[in-house]
Amino acid sequence: MYEGERLDGWVGTWSSESAGLYHSTFEDESLVISPDGSGRFQFSRPDYSEASQFNWRETAPGRIELTWSARLVVRDGARSDRPPQPRPALLVYAVNDEDTPLAERRLVLRIDPAIVSAREFGLVDTSGTSPGQR
Repeated sequence: MYEGERLDGWVGTWSSESAGLYHSTFEDESLVISPDGSGRFQFSRPDYSEASQFNWRETAPGRIELTWSARLVVRDGARSDRPPQPRPALLVYAVNDEDTPLAERRLVLRIDPAIVSAREFGLVDTSGTSPGQR
C-alpha cells in the first residue's frame, strides 16, 4: 500500500472505469465519499447493479471503517432491497497523484481489501477541469 495524503484527499467521487483507469463496457465500481461521513458504493454491469449506502469514520491515519446501512439490487429490471452487510468493513486507503496507462496523470484512490473487485479508483472530474487537476 502506498503512503497516502491527509484524510480530506479521500472525499470525492471515485470510479474504476469512468475515471478512465480502464476501458470496460461491461462493469464499473464507484464510490461517492461525502465529507459528512456518509457514502455510497455502486457496482454496475448490464442488467445488474448493486448500490450500498454506508457511513465512514477514520480509525487511524490511512485506515477507514465503513458501516453499511442499506443495499439495493437491481437485476433484469427487478428491484429488491437486501439487508446490508452484517459487519463493518475495515479498509486501508491511500490517495496519490499517479501516472496511469489510460488516463494520464490522475489522483488515484487505492483501497485494501477490495469492496467487490476493484482496489483502485480514479477521481471523477465533476468540476469541469482537466483530468488530474484538483
